[in-house]
Amino acid sequence: MQKLLVFIIVIFSQSFLMAQNSVMIDTIVINAFTKPVYLNKEYKVLHVISQEEIRSLNPLNIADLLDKLSAVVDLRYRGSGDVQADISLNGSGFNDVLVLVNGVKVSDYQTGHFSLNLPVSPEMIKRIEILQGPDARKYGIGAYTGAINIITGFEGNNLFSTNVGLYEQNKKPVVGATFLTKDFNTKNGFIGAQVKQSQGYTENTDYSLTRIFYTDQKTIGNLKMFIQAGLLSQKFGALNFYTPKYPYQYEENNQEFASLTMKFKQSWILTASWRRQQDKFELFRQGDGWYQFDGQYFIRDTDTAYLAPGIYYTGHNYHANNSFNLEVDKTLNSGLGVTYLQFEGKYSYVNSNILGDSLERQIKIPFEKDKYFTNGASRANLVLGIDHIYKGDRLTLSLGATALYNDFFGLLPNFGADLSYNVLGYVRFFAGINQSMRIPTFTEMYYNDAVHQANKYLRPERNFAYQGGVRWYN
Repeated sequence: MQKLLVFIIVIFSQSFLMAQNSVMIDTIVINAFTKPVYLNKEYKVLHVISQEEIRSLNPLNIADLLDKLSAVVDLRYRGSGDVQADISLNGSGFNDVLVLVNGVKVSDYQTGHFSLNLPVSPEMIKRIEILQGPDARKYGIGAYTGAINIITGFEGNNLFSTNVGLYEQNKKPVVGATFLTKDFNTKNGFIGAQVKQSQGYTENTDYSLTRIFYTDQKTIGNLKMFIQAGLLSQKFGALNFYTPKYPYQYEENNQEFASLTMKFKQSWILTASWRRQQDKFELFRQGDGWYQFDGQYFIRDTDTAYLAPGIYYTGHNYHANNSFNLEVDKTLNSGLGVTYLQFEGKYSYVNSNILGDSLERQIKIPFEKDKYFTNGASRANLVLGIDHIYKGDRLTLSLGATALYNDFFGLLPNFGADLSYNVLGYVRFFAGINQSMRIPTFTEMYYNDAVHQANKYLRPERNFAYQGGVRWYN
């Protein structure tokens, strides 16, 4: 009993001393989303990976960074390096996590396998914000189990940063170089480039990739502009990626994206973005030392590529998808709190030789000789959203809803509510109930093979979740 009494006295003494010797710390602002969120007042389960943590780890790629510095993100690697890694939150699938770069959505409409195909390397990252849990009304359709926002930045006084190296991965050499330079005019942005190449750790695990990323900020009177653009090109042997039955698979992925965000007089924000992804998948790798096409069959030495007795491989899969997005946000302040209004329009389409419905006319595939897209599909989304946040001395309350209209699935509403209550200054109880959804990808709706059956009439996947807990923030 005496030990228990001493323990209680010590705890209260520490609390009293802390109250008498308060230390002001910087508020962490999650500010690259549609609206700012203050981590020490938020009712969500949020995680922030700082630049100091990133620099101390010196990760080889974004997947490696998330895998080692976040306890809530699950990475499932398919190949060596960072050629492909599937991302998961709360036990979700790889299609269920929304990925953003500086608050701009870059998740792929074709397949979640491409979610981490980004033109950004760890050297270009300032911090990473992770929302654990669904919240479609704040972060957009696709935040089914959460969202990951990658904030770029080139900190420090140096104008140049260069990293060139030869290192081992799985006991095989990797050659890589990263180069960053600040904008000489404003010093608010930077240009970064990265190249990496390896022969892999065994047969058909080789890869080469190139990343280029540009970002800048400009102010003209009351108008603030944020610009970013990126390019990714990667080629890699995909050993056993999608089936061990045919080990000599191969992929090429090329991605370009750009966005412009304009902020008017602190209350209006307009964001326009474009993203393009083109890929080629070879179930039987074609090239020198691999399979060669003789005009009828793919042959490697004495092996004729076949899928089943009497059924032979006829050719590769080609896809190109484009997404155009326009978002307008308005902030209204009143004595009852802050109201955020949102309008978003998104149009996505894919051209392919296997995904979608038959095209009226064939389209030449860029960078491929005598190859044509024969199929295609498109989706259009319109989103109207409202979210109101009241922040008192102790109580924080948020209520909101979104209405999504999809030209294929119709009207799809979502709602949510969250509250938190400050009990002891640094102890906060929180609770929430939220809906979220994701729209099926083009691959889920149209891709058929020996183990997958497509269904173009798949309905959107919906999630209804509630959370509750207590947070000690000091």
